[in-house]
Amino acid sequence: MKRNTARVCRSLAILAVVVFGSLGFASPAQAKGSLKEQVAVIAQDIVAALQDLKQTSVAVGDFTGPPAVDSNFGPGLAEVLRQELTNLKVSVNKDAPYALQGRYVKLDDKENRDNIVVKLALELRDSNDDLKGNFQAIVKDNASIAQMLGVTVSLPPKAPRDDRNEKIKDAVENPKVFLDGTKIRTKKGSEYAVEILVNGQPRKPTLDDKGNPYVEIKRGEIYAVKTHNDARTEGAVSMTIDGVDQFHFSKVRDPKTGGPKYSNYIVAPTGSYTIEGWHKDNSVVDQFLVTEKGLGAATKAKVFGKTGVITVTFRVAALNAKDLPEDENARGSSENETGFGPPKAVNLKEVTRVLGVERDIISIRYTR
Repeated sequence: MKRNTARVCRSLAILAVVVFGSLGFASPAQAKGSLKEQVAVIAQDIVAALQDLKQTSVAVGDFTGPPAVDSNFGPGLAEVLRQELTNLKVSVNKDAPYALQGRYVKLDDKENRDNIVVKLALELRDSNDDLKGNFQAIVKDNASIAQMLGVTVSLPPKAPRDDRNEKIKDAVENPKVFLDGTKIRTKKGSEYAVEILVNGQPRKPTLDDKGNPYVEIKRGEIYAVKTHNDARTEGAVSMTIDGVDQFHFSKVRDPKTGGPKYSNYIVAPTGSYTIEGWHKDNSVVDQFLVTEKGLGAATKAKVFGKTGVITVTFRVAALNAKDLPEDENARGSSENETGFGPPKAVNLKEVTRVLGVERDIISIRYTR
């Protein structure tokens, strides 16, 4: 079984935890065919192309998603690429003479037509818009696919990859969600739920015209994301907003990678935890504030694309691998974005946990 051992931060008051390790949208063990793994391969090819052009810098532009799927992972994809290029000593600069842009597309898996994959297609162009390189990769990791396509889905942990993938495909083509008052669940009876609190009060969700959960949050409103764990085991929660990981702006960095040290909050058994804002350190967060396009966090992160989707992923967490549940898989401007509200005090402390596979993924639209 592939699992991730990670350091975490525990809220002294309500047992919330922040985990470090893989990026929030990646599988705990960076499963084969994951987004991060495939982007790392593409980044190496891009570096080789830049070397042939005698260039050491590149601009990273927009990444568009599939037209039929209302997703917003373009900003997140651009950020992963930027990180990988930076790790390879390439300067990412918007004024560079060469620029990358691309798209991600949902396709049938050639190895199993009942499954889906996500194809990444990138182009390198010069300042005259002449094509200087094409780069492609296929993402097969279920967690990456679900989060890139912005689906709400419950994934049976003991099922093989193909069965979990079929669940994701059905969620893309036929969105289903259970609205439990102000809580959003993947299905009736699910042990995990999300509430959106606006100015401290739960706001009732509805469904958009495609059947996806939607909560209206107006410009100037501050919101928080309350996560619920009805299970008898700890739950690990990762989250992206407008494609940007919740810890992207954290001052607590991993000395080895330079990236954020943390990637998950952990919710106590039969408990809840409210994520109040962008993590700065273990004492302060910047609250989530809806603002006009161009003034929010995605723009500050220098990644661009469609905004307006909050994606929350739930996993089981435990002190040791042997403590994970038995059902863990034994496999091998009308536009808005979320910006920075006033700082808010929090109280977090590091601990260590082992994470299981993804169980529930909930994607909430907050702008039409």
